[in-house]
Amino acid sequence: MQTVLLIEREQNELVTVRDLARQLGNDLPLSPGNTHKSVVREIIALLDKPNRIAFSSLINGAQPGKLLYDSNILGVILLSFSVFYIISTAAEEPPNEAILSRMRALWPHVVKWGTILHPARTLLVNLPGQGAVDKHDTGRDVAAITQAYSIIAESDPVFVKPFIHTHPDLVGQALELWLHFPRYIPASDPDATASVYGATLTVTHLYKMLVHQNNKPTAVERALFIDELWRATKNRRRALFRAAASQTEFLLTLAPNPLLGSKVWTNHFGLLGLLVGIPDFQPSRIPQEAIASTLNAAKRWMKRRETYDAAVSAVKFVGALCSAARDNRALVRAIDVGVLELLHDLGRLEDAYDRDLQFFVRMLCAAETQARVMRAVLRRYPERPPLEMRFQTQRPPSAPPTWKDIIWTQLTYRDVYFKNHKGRDWRRVMTCGGTQGPHDQLNRVCPCAGAFYCSGSCQRAHWRVHRLVCTADTGPLGFEGALSLSDALFLCVIIRAHLNQRKAEIGMQLGHLLQRAPRQRNTRMSAVLFDLSDVVPSDVVVPSGGGGGGSSANANPTAQATPHPRHEVYLPEGCRVDENDVARMGIRAGPVMIEAMVRVGGVKRKRVMPFSYDVAYFLS
Repeated sequence: MQTVLLIEREQNELVTVRDLARQLGNDLPLSPGNTHKSVVREIIALLDKPNRIAFSSLINGAQPGKLLYDSNILGVILLSFSVFYIISTAAEEPPNEAILSRMRALWPHVVKWGTILHPARTLLVNLPGQGAVDKHDTGRDVAAITQAYSIIAESDPVFVKPFIHTHPDLVGQALELWLHFPRYIPASDPDATASVYGATLTVTHLYKMLVHQNNKPTAVERALFIDELWRATKNRRRALFRAAASQTEFLLTLAPNPLLGSKVWTNHFGLLGLLVGIPDFQPSRIPQEAIASTLNAAKRWMKRRETYDAAVSAVKFVGALCSAARDNRALVRAIDVGVLELLHDLGRLEDAYDRDLQFFVRMLCAAETQARVMRAVLRRYPERPPLEMRFQTQRPPSAPPTWKDIIWTQLTYRDVYFKNHKGRDWRRVMTCGGTQGPHDQLNRVCPCAGAFYCSGSCQRAHWRVHRLVCTADTGPLGFEGALSLSDALFLCVIIRAHLNQRKAEIGMQLGHLLQRAPRQRNTRMSAVLFDLSDVVPSDVVVPSGGGGGGSSANANPTAQATPHPRHEVYLPEGCRVDENDVARMGIRAGPVMIEAMVRVGGVKRKRVMPFSYDVAYFLS
């Protein structure tokens, strides 16, 4: 009986302090004669009085180990969590710092009770034979924990970081609650949306504080977060991506929260985008269900104007997934599910969305230089786009790329794909690697995509030399299997097409480059580098006579529209040709090495193409 009376007294004190805090936060009108300053003094007086009983259960009520469920104790603890949150929120303004210091004193006790209430820790045990009516409500527990932890996580890092170092379990608990909230929060709970929002917000604040480079975390702080995330995912990278799919599907079942609106979704996908960017958690392959569930949700949100922002955040997250992948399979999956249509629809709605999605647009355009992605685009759009979509007006310098650039890039490479790639142009234009003839039409390619042959006998004869440079064990062009042989051959025909289109321009740049080069540098091989990692046209300042290496030393920069892809003519360091050849053929002699900067998923590398040109080709 005495315990019940003490609990009632504590509840009354907590309600009194809560109502004062609500006045401070303007949720309730001030009592007659009160001011904000007087309310602050009254709250501090109640918290500091010697016989204070408010928060006493929070401070003294839990012992280590399991705890038998008691509805009276748990009721006052959950009320304490709620009052702690309300006071902390109301006292965030600088004049109320005195209240915040008293709330910070409660942080260790909040985490202690969070451990007990946490559904993954199973420290709260129901009494034997206890009826279902009197059992504790897991959804209510999670709502209380997420609310309290979110206010701790968003507090001043000067105080939060030292606290986390002494109470690292806060990070682990927050990650477990967020990662598995579909297990712990009943979809029927009226506070389910708010609980998910609180759990997401808490982890977002912890990530930014402990991992994000802008906040200059120490190696220890970053390791703390990463280690706890490993524990929450049970040391499985794919668990994070699979959780993203189940979280999205669960959120779709919840009733909309008018106060939060699209914030639940933008925060949800924003956090997922941050976490998939952590190198430690990038899997070898992105689960397809994560992409499909996200894009299907985005299509649903396109039906209502108030959820357009949610659709944008979903598409941005898919872009983050594709960027984290080690190949373009995730991107192909996104195209198959309908990401191109979403980019088109969002781009027509509001110009601001183009800026939000420009990174994804650039990645898609660059990926269209690879056969696997081009096939996916053609499956989706087997016919040419309508006539009005084929003509791209020049984009202002500050404007971001849009869905129109994706269509423009497709049109640029569509004919190259059908005529040159599907027509197997490499059989006619590439040179047999064998040194002894006679040679017939080429009919085979080394798996490294670095040597071509007209017959098996030529390939066998050349193997003694080619084996020294062959990279077949790392896949075509050395991309560890991320590129197929078909992708590599398509890259070759694209670059040859651009070389043919720009023959005169490259010839002028080579001529200026070789004329400016001192005699002792004439023996160096020249190179043309095509940047296929970003093929979107842009207005930039470029040297009038070419770029890179020694070619731009005396060039006058001019502003011009750069075609896609951009190219650079330069003298690579350490690449030389035989001096006798130079003496015999003069300045026009020497091979021109052809290079490409290629992006596949999250990997961008510069590769030498398996063919070269004589400089005379460009200067003729």
